[in-house]
Amino acid sequence: MNKLTTLLYGAALLGFTGLLFAWGSKPHADIVNAALSVIPPEDRLLQRLGEDGPRLSIFVQMGDWNDCFVQMPGRWTVSGADFSSPPQSFYANDYLIFPALPQLNQHMLPAVKATYVPLFDRALQALRTETPANAARWVGSLLHFVTDSGSPPHTANILGEIHTRMENWVDASRMVIRGYTPQLLGKTDDEARQAFLERMDGLAAFSRLRAGRLTKLVEAADRTASEPVIMESATETAHVAADVIHTLLQLSVHKEPGTTLEAEVIAPETTGLPALPAKLVLLGTAFGTLSETLTIHDGFYSGRFFLEGIPAGKYTAAISRPGCRLLRLPGLTLDGRTTTHFRWTLDPDLVSGNRLRNPDFQLRWVNAQHPDGWRFDARRKQWISDNVIVTAQKTYAFAVSSTVPQEVMVEWMAEHWRAAGPPVEVPASMAAPAGVRYARILINGAADPGTRIHEISIRELE
Repeated sequence: MNKLTTLLYGAALLGFTGLLFAWGSKPHADIVNAALSVIPPEDRLLQRLGEDGPRLSIFVQMGDWNDCFVQMPGRWTVSGADFSSPPQSFYANDYLIFPALPQLNQHMLPAVKATYVPLFDRALQALRTETPANAARWVGSLLHFVTDSGSPPHTANILGEIHTRMENWVDASRMVIRGYTPQLLGKTDDEARQAFLERMDGLAAFSRLRAGRLTKLVEAADRTASEPVIMESATETAHVAADVIHTLLQLSVHKEPGTTLEAEVIAPETTGLPALPAKLVLLGTAFGTLSETLTIHDGFYSGRFFLEGIPAGKYTAAISRPGCRLLRLPGLTLDGRTTTHFRWTLDPDLVSGNRLRNPDFQLRWVNAQHPDGWRFDARRKQWISDNVIVTAQKTYAFAVSSTVPQEVMVEWMAEHWRAAGPPVEVPASMAAPAGVRYARILINGAADPGTRIHEISIRELE
């Protein structure tokens, strides 16, 4: 398993855009690889998650992919050997922002504690109700904040070069925990949740103590003396990660009765985003998932939604995908006992090929008061869209439909977190500058943008 995860990890990074890591990308992966090496056979990791089980060493990076468009290739070559798997692409924010955690969170203690319970519960929900690919990504999000909490500088709020050295002066691939037996944190969800919080407090205290020992060593640039201390924290972090994975797999075997929803979704292909999944949410609930690709053919995307264990009742479903009109389905009835099949077709957006997510501000699942895919920056007094993946030097057309004069800007992004220059007033069209990865829209003013603007579009020109 370790060899496979290493190959998957190294190859998959070829397609990722705009990443920023905490422990360091390799230590994060190595810590989870070590944890995976001790997961007992009765947990049935590979049967439960398939090829996405080993990919947990990739998906542990999820917390650092905020605002990123992630692309994982279907075929790659490593050390002369060829590998293949279904290609994947998705926006990482779909596994980081949800009703119980409606905004991106800091990764340093104590702020990171706000992620623990929401992501533990969401990972457990995904293992019980969603496909293996979706469940693995949710578990990866949780593992990111778990592993961050074992990083010495994160526990002691140490920044700058000392922070970087403390996280990267370790070869975690040499870590061996094969003698470790993962702990079951509880036999019920409530027991496990409480024990998980206590385990995280213990991990933070363990690494905070080592941060104190490390500070003078790192300041003196004594890497030889620092590495064993950092390895102690990495090893204990791997123990906790193993406990979490083991507990999630054990608890999630027990599923609540309910309806299984299966649906095919057909959507017009969006230029440059052929494999991007559609998103299904049940408004007013915690249930949501992304589709898995079936086919991409003749200008259309076909995907499959799967959710099980949905309580009986009437729901309002919403299906979204960039380049398509939001499909709202009120009165969706699930009887609580059977598998219910649907086939849904999305209409093209009013502006064909629009890449902007939630461009008309109508989807409000995460927070009924605010549009999904947009956040208000109080310091800048602006609404900011999710990043839109673009190709440098390709030309993009922009349009704003509004009855109220409104200053709308475009900001080109060199990385998901770093602008390539000052924002400019939205042009009719513009070539993406060299070196950019994303574009995002800025709307001035605190008022809900949906009350002022009908729709905004960004599309690639031929």
